[in-house]
Amino acid sequence: MSEEKVSLEMCKKLVSGEIATRGLIVGLLTKPLQERYGDDVLEIIRNANYEAGKVAGRNTARALARNSLAAIADLFGQSTATKLFNPEIVKETGNRVVIHWRSCPIPSLLSNFKEKGFADDYLDFLCPILEPFDNGFVEGFNQSLTAMTPPQTGETGLNKKGDFCTIIISKKK
Repeated sequence: MSEEKVSLEMCKKLVSGEIATRGLIVGLLTKPLQERYGDDVLEIIRNANYEAGKVAGRNTARALARNSLAAIADLFGQSTATKLFNPEIVKETGNRVVIHWRSCPIPSLLSNFKEKGFADDYLDFLCPILEPFDNGFVEGFNQSLTAMTPPQTGETGLNKKGDFCTIIISKKK
C-alpha cells in the first residue's frame, strides 16, 4: 500500500467495496472445502479472515491521521459514505461503542449460494467464518482495541431478515 494519506471518506468507500466480493469468494470456497477436508478447514478459513483483517486494519491506520476508538467508531458506525451497512451508533462512551449495522451485502448473496445448492440457512454457517475479519481489522487498526462482532454479541438479525446486527468495539482492559 502506498504511504500516501487518504481521507476517511475514501477509506470507508474502499473498505466497503471489498466486503461483498470477499464474502462471495469465501462463501463459494468454504462449503466445498469443508465437504472435502472436514471441519478443520473452517478454523483455517476463520484464521485467514482474522489475519487478513489485521493487515487491512494496519493499512487503514497508516492511511488515516488518527487510529483511536473515536476514529474506528466513525469508520464502522457513523459513515455517511459507507451506506452499505446503514450504520448507527446506538451507544458511545469513552471506552466503548455499540453499533447496529442495519444492512449488509452478505445476505444479498444468498441467491448465489442457493444456485450452488447451499442451504437456506447458509448465512448462519458463513457469517461466523467471515466476521473474524472485523475482529482482526479492529486489532490491526489499534492493538489497544477489541471487537465483539455479531456472532459474539448474539445479535445477527440481518441474516434472518431482521433489523440489525450488532458490533461492539471497546478499549482493552
